[in-house]
Amino acid sequence: MATALVLATLLASRPILNVRDFGPIGQGADDTRVFQAALDAAHSRGGATVKVPRGTFLVTSLNIHGRTELRGEGDRSVIRKVAGSQGASLLWFDSIRDKRHSEDRPVTDIAVRSLRLEDRVADNGYAKKNNLLLLNGVIRARVENVTFVGFRQDGIYVGIGTVGGPVVHTKDLLIQNCRFDGVNGGGRNGISILDGTGIKIRTTRFTRIAGPGKPGPIDIEPPPDRTYVVQGVTIERCTFVDNGGTNGAIGLSILQPQEKAQRPYRGFKFLNNVIRNQQTVGILAFQRYQRATGDTAPMDVTIQGNQISGTHTGIMVEGLSRAAIRNNTISNVERGITLGEGNHSLDVFGVEVSGNRVRTSDRNGIGINVARGERIDLRANQVSAPDAERSIMIGPSNKVKGVRKARNRIG
Repeated sequence: MATALVLATLLASRPILNVRDFGPIGQGADDTRVFQAALDAAHSRGGATVKVPRGTFLVTSLNIHGRTELRGEGDRSVIRKVAGSQGASLLWFDSIRDKRHSEDRPVTDIAVRSLRLEDRVADNGYAKKNNLLLLNGVIRARVENVTFVGFRQDGIYVGIGTVGGPVVHTKDLLIQNCRFDGVNGGGRNGISILDGTGIKIRTTRFTRIAGPGKPGPIDIEPPPDRTYVVQGVTIERCTFVDNGGTNGAIGLSILQPQEKAQRPYRGFKFLNNVIRNQQTVGILAFQRYQRATGDTAPMDVTIQGNQISGTHTGIMVEGLSRAAIRNNTISNVERGITLGEGNHSLDVFGVEVSGNRVRTSDRNGIGINVARGERIDLRANQVSAPDAERSIMIGPSNKVKGVRKARNRIG
């Protein structure tokens, strides 16, 4: 709330500009020059709201400056990528390219609201760096009521920036009431998060995103480089329908041990989301290359209140220390909840699995499977599987230690 108030106060005090005042637009020609002139004028005034009228406008790539709001009139204000243009994001803020910005003077307050952003994945296929919105090293930003359609790489890409050397981490980003439509799954992710703290994604819908070999609708995947910091990411009350990808509708993929990170990866909350007809797995949370033990820095992952159906595995957790999987409803899956089972079969440590309702539909299905790990608390779960003996399965004693079971119901 404090971030929202600061940003709202900043933007409310700024002048309002209309793109039409900077030249003719919406006539089927490239409108990039006119749009960029409006955004540059906002910057020269110390920040402003730039209004996008109704219509369809063709652009190649636009740089959003700090203290600027780009606001349209909903889906009637369409900014579309010029046919054949590639190698750059449609809208971008990148502090790597703007030496006026630094963490000591965070002037990167931006908002993108009530627009429809489009690229042409159905016509042109996947293209690296062709994001619809790129945010690198942004401090305090809001993306609200925006529709992202046909992105050729990502709908939104979130990363780091550098200013003459020092790293600028993305901080305090809110994405809410948005819609992501991958059209044919030819792009990569709806949202890619490589860096950031205090990121919230709320009440947003994802559909037809990520084909074979691509991660999925939301991919939290910092590179194996200690420069990147990812902490405090919340995804709540979002809807995922008919998506593909190898990392699930929500994927948390940590590619290096905690002790090699600049700051431990921690504080992830996936709450009250609806996931239907998802390829491979509903929610995936794993740390590669390290089995979790009591000495592993806690990641504090909470997966709670989600409704998941129509996928192979509902929730998969591997290699993590400290996670809570609570009050989820999982149905029409082959495997409901799996711990320590996956591509790398790495132990989990200190995981609570409680209050979940799991129903598998496959005759060889498993409701809850604890394959590898220590200090696992299975409590008050209701599990149903065609073969009752496969409702809750615990691995051998040389792989699983300290499992506590209480008040679980089978059938």
